Amino acid sequence: MALPGGKGLPYFPLDTELDDKFELIEAEFGLTGFAVIIKLFQRIYAKGFYCEWTEEVALLFAKRLGMGGSAVSSGISSGVPSLSAGGDGVLKKKEVAPLFACAGGGVVSEIVWASIKRGIFDEEMFKKYSILTSKGIQERYFDATKRRKHFEIDGAYLLVSDDKIPNNVYINSENVDIKPKNVDINKQRRGEERRGEESIEDKSSCRNSPDGESDEREGFIKNAMLAAEYMAKQIAKHTPNFPQIVNGKKEDTIKRWAKDIELLLRIDKVDFGDFKRVLQFSQTDPFWQTNILSGKKLRAQYGALLVRLNDNEQ
Repeated sequence: MALPGGKGLPYFPLDTELDDKFELIEAEFGLTGFAVIIKLFQRIYAKGFYCEWTEEVALLFAKRLGMGGSAVSSGISSGVPSLSAGGDGVLKKKEVAPLFACAGGGVVSEIVWASIKRGIFDEEMFKKYSILTSKGIQERYFDATKRRKHFEIDGAYLLVSDDKIPNNVYINSENVDIKPKNVDINKQRRGEERRGEESIEDKSSCRNSPDGESDEREGFIKNAMLAAEYMAKQIAKHTPNFPQIVNGKKEDTIKRWAKDIELLLRIDKVDFGDFKRVLQFSQTDPFWQTNILSGKKLRAQYGALLVRLNDNEQ
């Protein structure tokens, strides 16, 4: 059973034999180091696959662990070490730093620092977003959530390869340059097999040319072509011998599908956000992927698809 919000895990796997990175933390900080890492894992998995790590979070975290007040790590008599990104972008220690210069900062900050430097948490994600996560954490998280109903994540924080992300995941594309909110379209962004570097964006309100109507129509056509290409790619995966996309027929088929999808967007005036969700759902749901095999069928069944998708997400 998932925690409130649908993203966290009620429990997480922990290997019986941990690698050298964890042993080094324990060797340096004793069982306190090990305990802090496990508590951080609990915090991360309770929220999803990452957690924020800011000054306020660090202070509250240390307080809850009973490491507040004058608690500092051994060997530090003055000043509190912390994390600092230097001019070269490399994390360095600072003897006195405001981020952890308060209650509990010494012990926790040193453990977090050592964990980042040893690869338990990803250094780039910490520097760029002030979060704690790692590729291993994300792989275990997605493996644990692969049987859930569809849910959304922030694509900016992903470290794992596409094949580690199940099809029930919608990727929020607001902070990253990807196509509709789904994993398989995210693959196209990073792969070389997609056509061009285009992303499906809502261009239904484009009015940048003197002929606003023509400009708007071009936006619908562009999005329809990208959607049709996505459908063709997904159908090739789940129905490899589908006759309309083999033996040189794929290009003409995509153009034909795009015409129907363009009508769905322009004439039916469906909500663009809903359209992206429905498009992904139509090709990943076991039942619908065997029925939605053309742009015409997508348009005809759009209402039923949206109702079923909304029901599944409740």
